[in-house]
Amino acid sequence: MKRLAPKRLALTLAVLVLLLPAVTSAQNLEQLCQQSCEEQNIPASCAWLSKQQRRCVRRAIKACVKLARVGLGAVCNPPEDLPVCLTNQGCPHGSMCVSGVCQVVACTGSDGLANCTGDNTCVGERCFVNDCRASDQNCPAGSHCEPADPPFGSISGTCEPNDPDRRQCTTDTDCITAGSFNLRCFRGVCAARREHRQCEYDGDCFRACKASRSAVRIPRCDAAGRCACANCSGAAQCNARFSCVAGSQVLCRTNGPCFCPPVPPPPPPSGTGVCTTFETPRCTPCETDADCIGMDACLQSARCG
Repeated sequence: MKRLAPKRLALTLAVLVLLLPAVTSAQNLEQLCQQSCEEQNIPASCAWLSKQQRRCVRRAIKACVKLARVGLGAVCNPPEDLPVCLTNQGCPHGSMCVSGVCQVVACTGSDGLANCTGDNTCVGERCFVNDCRASDQNCPAGSHCEPADPPFGSISGTCEPNDPDRRQCTTDTDCITAGSFNLRCFRGVCAARREHRQCEYDGDCFRACKASRSAVRIPRCDAAGRCACANCSGAAQCNARFSCVAGSQVLCRTNGPCFCPPVPPPPPPSGTGVCTTFETPRCTPCETDADCIGMDACLQSARCG
């Protein structure tokens, strides 16, 4: 290996020494911005609402570093990956509209104070709409405001899903039901597992949710445009979405998928067979094996068929 001249070596070391503070400063800024984004719950918002979670978080940190370099402080703002909104009704699966951006709001802020106040309450690790004030706009997308009992129906209510079979959730425990296994709360919807298949509608997930040739879980397209396969809760739910071939009734298996049992074979038509034996074929009309009794040869082997 060729050695550097003493003067060149000294110059190289001097350049490295000058660059070291800048490198260290950049690393510190990124760490500060990462911490700021975590305090703003940006990673959770990206996980629930963005099709590309890692890119969403990287953009937020990168924008924060730019602000810090010009002296505006390490402030982490919601990235452009998160959907814009006017009310909660424009935000999918339980997220909330905060400053015109859909976000997953943590129960406690960076200052240690509760974020869930007024009409919101803390469920699991995030804020949840507790009272929708008789307005659908206060409920997230996919749900409506169910008015409270009189006389408070005009001023109070709770958010209920538009589709009763699309079970909304905030934690995994919300998905515990009798006969359902391995259900998880996945982006606000109870699902058995997640697939990476991209989708726009629930129907796009049919293939991704097939468990076998004759079984399929309830296909769901989540907020991030990826398929989530939910367990069925009963035969009625399966019948509302799927149909089997004639003669077979769709069932809900205890392990989650809707299932089409095999079709029983049709009974053989009567009066169309002929009596035959292994030794001497005959053409005597028959309907049952009993009609073949009395044949001259091999009586024990005579069959109607």
